[in-house]
Amino acid sequence: ASQWLSRVNEFGERHATAIIAASTVLTILTVILFANYFYTRSQNEKAEVELSTATTLERLKELRDKFGGTPAGPRILYKLANLHYEEGRLDEAKKEYTDFQTRYPNDPLRDRVLAGLRSLEKNQAFLKEERERKLKEPSLQTHPRLLPDAKDPRFQWGPSLLPRPTVEVE
Repeated sequence: ASQWLSRVNEFGERHATAIIAASTVLTILTVILFANYFYTRSQNEKAEVELSTATTLERLKELRDKFGGTPAGPRILYKLANLHYEEGRLDEAKKEYTDFQTRYPNDPLRDRVLAGLRSLEKNQAFLKEERERKLKEPSLQTHPRLLPDAKDPRFQWGPSLLPRPTVEVE
């Protein structure tokens, strides 16, 4: 055993500089990995906090550019696309939805994005094909549930009802 320890000691003395350099590099690498982990974690938390308060398109675009690579990136992009859609900017919304599909194909929000994209395409088709026809109609039809409330008797549901007589009982 003492012969083995003397060999290890000899090896250590011969290669002391290399051993110290390797241990220094490993220590620095460990510190960098821990710093990166905690920085990434703080970025994720910061992105979540800022996403919860963002309500404007400009703010969401800033967040997309700043935190696009974090786990909050898909939610930021989804919220941005929905806000474009709600404000009637259908082309921008479609661009954001398709960007979401290419960047995050396996995200849990994928189904909602597909539903939003289908709805958006229906609205675009309506705007291109049926909008002009609907605008040229002389009057808009009421909803079927509201037909009894319509003032025009032609649009009332069912036969015309006569006024109901009232009776006073003593």
